[in-house]
Amino acid sequence: MTGPRHDRSQGARRPDSTPAEDLVPQNGRELALAALWEFDDSGAYLAASLDDYDTRPLAPPDRGLAMELSYGILRRRATLDAVLRTVVSRPQEKVEPELWTLLRLGAMQLLLMPGLPPHAAVHETVEAARRIGMQRWTGLANGVLRSLLRKLAPEARMDAEPSASGIPVMALRPGDGAAADPVVEVRYRRFAEPVFPDPHSDPDGYLAEAFSIPRLLLDRWPESLDFSEKLRRAAWFAGAGVMTLRVNALRTTRDGFLAALTKAGVAAAPGRFAESVRLAGTQRIAALPGFDEGWFSVQDESATAIVDLLALQPGEAVLDLCSAPGGKATHAAERMQDQGRVVACDVGAARLWAVRESARRLGLTCIETAEVGETGEGVPAGPFDAAIVDAPCSNTGVLGKRPEVRWRLQDKDFQELPEKQFALLMSAAERIRPGGRLLYSTCSIDAAENEAVVRRFLGTSSRFALTRELQSLPGRPADGGYAALLKAR
Repeated sequence: MTGPRHDRSQGARRPDSTPAEDLVPQNGRELALAALWEFDDSGAYLAASLDDYDTRPLAPPDRGLAMELSYGILRRRATLDAVLRTVVSRPQEKVEPELWTLLRLGAMQLLLMPGLPPHAAVHETVEAARRIGMQRWTGLANGVLRSLLRKLAPEARMDAEPSASGIPVMALRPGDGAAADPVVEVRYRRFAEPVFPDPHSDPDGYLAEAFSIPRLLLDRWPESLDFSEKLRRAAWFAGAGVMTLRVNALRTTRDGFLAALTKAGVAAAPGRFAESVRLAGTQRIAALPGFDEGWFSVQDESATAIVDLLALQPGEAVLDLCSAPGGKATHAAERMQDQGRVVACDVGAARLWAVRESARRLGLTCIETAEVGETGEGVPAGPFDAAIVDAPCSNTGVLGKRPEVRWRLQDKDFQELPEKQFALLMSAAERIRPGGRLLYSTCSIDAAENEAVVRRFLGTSSRFALTRELQSLPGRPADGGYAALLKAR
């Protein structure tokens, strides 16, 4: 959950244990550092912290660097820690947590951002410590980062095969449209000594550290996956994947939007669906042309495919049971040409505000909101022609875009979440008219949250029949997820 929000006018609120003064970020590296400290302190989502901390206007390149650094460090935290432990003389638990995060900041630039001048990475990381008043950190930071540099092979010397001394560096080739799906290319930068478990004798141990996939999650991947498939999946999750937009056909055309992006200098290409556009890199969404005019929404192609299953028609009544921030509700309204009724439900006024704000920006008038309980209490009675249950889940199919998730999940989540998901599915089913459709979806790749929930539901409710299942696998070609379309008899 997002942590407490603080008044940024006086700088970033720091944990009581640190003697450093509050930080007001002056550049991209300091903004990334502030967001990471906030995550460690309160569990705040990086996106919220990056916006929250940025009280001083920063140039777009600084904001872009802050996003690349903070998300990259959180995705590859175990990788960075494994390498740092080889050059830091003290055990990690004996180093101040915030200083260790500063070392991750420097290591990220040196190890995983090919092309960034090493001297700039070292100098700016050390200067960040100096500027925030932590002069006593500068000596250790400078020594550690220079030790890393001495043990690294030149960037030109990259291996093609995984090894205990090869640090995986990912590059995403996004493709040029629907005919060319994105591909993650992995190269291994040679280190002077073994850093990770051996990939041949301990493949899961290797993936856990080299690609920062917690063993809890690796143990839940299907036993049928061989090492090469696990490696491909881990590589996809080590990056952000492809950013995909969904064009609002009620406001513009895909060709018109692509032309506007080209004019703004943003590289993009058509996606798999008629309303999909793939961006060639990460962008600040609110700065893209047409954002305020409601030309598009952010939506991965795996999520776009879900609403597509319902084949919605103008004039229908649709229930969206777990709606915030409104991606599927607004997609449904667009597919219905804003004619009919979409009832968007969620817990908490703030979440429903996000749905209404999305509808307002996109110019959609057929969406109404209703606050409900966590397991579906208070859902409007209906009847509805269709219902969407995009259930709260582990997010294990979108670990690249939501890097916080991998470090939060616990065993108990995989027992508790299916119970909540089943209750929501039952609640929605009660409100479907005869012959209506019920769509269950998650952005999880865990069978306990997907097939098992649907099979349990079908065993309980003889009124519904399964008509189609869709399993999206990570990186083939988008994020992972699941959907099941059920029809009322």
